[in-house]
This record gives sequence, structure tokens and C-alpha cells, in this order.
Amino acid sequence: MKINQIRAFRCMMTSTRERAWWLIGHPECEITRARLPSKGQVLRKLYFHHGIEKKTKPVAAKEVIEAVLLIWGRAGIPTSALRTAKEKLLSLVAKYESLQKHRKRASETARMKEEMFKGDLEDLFDVASSDVLDRMTVEEDKAFLRSQRETERPRPWRA
Repeated sequence: MKINQIRAFRCMMTSTRERAWWLIGHPECEITRARLPSKGQVLRKLYFHHGIEKKTKPVAAKEVIEAVLLIWGRAGIPTSALRTAKEKLLSLVAKYESLQKHRKRASETARMKEEMFKGDLEDLFDVASSDVLDRMTVEEDKAFLRSQRETERPRPWRA
């Protein structure tokens, strides 16, 4: 079997019966391309590679970031460097693991932090370069990026 066939098979075999991860849900082998990826989608894909495929976190993070940058590239949006995006992902993972470490705490502050994190999971995992709006020339693309950055993330893009 080719590597892509093995991955597709492993992806199909991962069902909802698999263990759901605390706060983020079930791991996902693919990021849906209907819109730019959210923080939750990126975390679920990372934990698919790390938890199910048993890859190390740095290797899993690199694969996830490469997939994310590919999606952003298809949307025609300039992105930050791979290293910068990977650091951003590992920072998000560290925040998640810090919350996970203290998940049994019953304090109001701990619950509030969990709820804030859960709310942030639907936000865009933004890997655009810092001067992206200056570098983009097509107004429609700028409007698309602004709409994706909104908290509701209302409209999908078409590849």
C-alpha cells in the first residue's frame, strides 16, 4: 500500500468511538476546506497525528502547519514563515495542556479559563503575515480575510 492509501485507511478507521479529547473533541485526520481552519480544527488534527498515529509533537505540528499553509495558499493569502506558524501552534498546544493539567480544579477562575478557551476554539487559526492587508491587492480577497477573522466566521470560501 502507498503511504496516502495507508493514511486514508487510518482516517476511515478513526470513528466517533475513538476517545474524545477533553475540550477539543475527537481527533480529525483532515481539516475541512470549506473555510480557513479554526484553532479547534488545528488542535484536533495535531492530536490525530500525535495521539493516533503516534508521531512526536514537533513532527505532528510540522505536518499540521504544512497542511494549514497549503489551505491558506490556495486561498491566495500571504502567510507567515513555517517556523513562526509552528511556534504559534505549539503555543496553543501549551495553553491547552496547561488547562488540561488543572482540569479537575473546581474554582470559578479555572472554569472561566476553560470556557474562554472553548470559545476561542472556533476562532480562526490566523497564520497570515503581519502586513497581509498591505500586500494583498484584490479587494475581494481582503474582504474574504476580514470576514474569516470575524468571530462568527460566516461565509465559506470556494477553492
